[in-house]
Amino acid sequence: MDTTLVDQVRTLMVESDDEIVTTADLCLYLTLSSRSEKAKVYSAMRDLVRMDEVERVSPGKYKYISKKPVNSLSKKMWKLLRARKVVTYDDFIELTGASKEYVQEWCRKLEKRGIVKKSRDEDRNNKGQLKGGMRFGKYKDDKIILIEDPVIMPLLDETSIKMKKIREKKKNDVLKVLNQAQKAITQAEILMGG
Repeated sequence: MDTTLVDQVRTLMVESDDEIVTTADLCLYLTLSSRSEKAKVYSAMRDLVRMDEVERVSPGKYKYISKKPVNSLSKKMWKLLRARKVVTYDDFIELTGASKEYVQEWCRKLEKRGIVKKSRDEDRNNKGQLKGGMRFGKYKDDKIILIEDPVIMPLLDETSIKMKKIREKKKNDVLKVLNQAQKAITQAEILMGG
């Protein structure tokens, strides 16, 4: 099975035994010599820093600090929801050991992201369609229905959501500037007769 460059870099960082590793060392070990190949290593390091697996000690120097463990309770709940597609609060509580409050909060965050929908049997009309106006946490027989499956467990931390939006905005801004630069280059080539 092919491994990504990030996986290769991660493996090298883990094997470094808490030593400081330079990007030049990584490129040398991976036998990468071209500028574009080296740029991919810098990008991989940036990704590992963003995932809190690697710490940037100084420019071009990094140290492996291990990956933060994902909350195992939310991971269990996510697996249960993906497997069953429709889950009650009692199912979450009984099968994962989560508290009622934690389940309600977790489901509320998923609903806010548009991943689940909440319903009760009594909220259905004769055709089995959901009626509107439901609230979380009032009834024991509430069902959580998976309506969009992103496969990977979504980050529900508000900070991570805000950071993702900021990164997306920066990416869009950069793409916009690049498109404008490309148009300017094209216009200059046309004006020069090329």
